[in-house]
Amino acid sequence: MTVEFKHLTPVKVRFYETDLQGHVNFGHYLFYFDIGLTEYLENIGYDYSSLVKDGTDMLFVESHCNYKSPAKWPEVLDVRTRVAELGRRSIRIEFDITSQTDDRPC
Repeated sequence: MTVEFKHLTPVKVRFYETDLQGHVNFGHYLFYFDIGLTEYLENIGYDYSSLVKDGTDMLFVESHCNYKSPAKWPEVLDVRTRVAELGRRSIRIEFDITSQTDDRPC
């Protein structure tokens, strides 16, 4: 069963995040994911300082990104975040990014 995306974080594309083609450089999407996760954890009341206080830490060991269409400056993107899988020692987070301009997947 797939849980729907319930958390949304708007992120404005900044000019320096784009390449010579005017598209967001691929590596910046990982930063957008990090923003989405940080906001998600704060929203549920369990931010990073709470993790550390509980003796827990997060290590990112793997990431995948499927690009759908280019995002450009100065678009505002909606970064949706959800927990896809929760194990005893691992957690898999999924993200979905769409443009607020035309709702196209990025």
